[in-house]
Amino acid sequence: MVEWTNESFASLFILWLATEYPTTRNGWVCAFDIETEFFDRFQEAAGCSYLECGALYRGLGKVTKKRERTYTQHDGKRCSMTEYKIAIPASVVKLAERKRA
Repeated sequence: MVEWTNESFASLFILWLATEYPTTRNGWVCAFDIETEFFDRFQEAAGCSYLECGALYRGLGKVTKKRERTYTQHDGKRCSMTEYKIAIPASVVKLAERKRA
C-alpha cells in the first residue's frame, strides 16, 4: 500500500483541475468552490474516496500560493475566503491530456 501525503493529493488535484477545467489554469480557485464544485468529482476521478477536504487544503497550502480575499455581503457584513493558485505549466497539462487520451 502506497502512502499519499497531503501534498501529493494537492499536486494531483491541481493537475486534474487544470486538465479537466482549463479555464482554471493560472487562475485562483476559492475554497468554497473546491468544496462544493470540484472535491467530489476529484475524489471520484482519483479513486480516493477516503480523502478529506481539510487534508487537501493543507496540501494545497504547501504546494501552491494561497491568499485571503475579503468581501462585503449584501447586508454589509465583512467576510473573507481563501483562494488557491492553480499554476501549472501548459506543457505538463498537454502531457497529461495525451496520456489520458
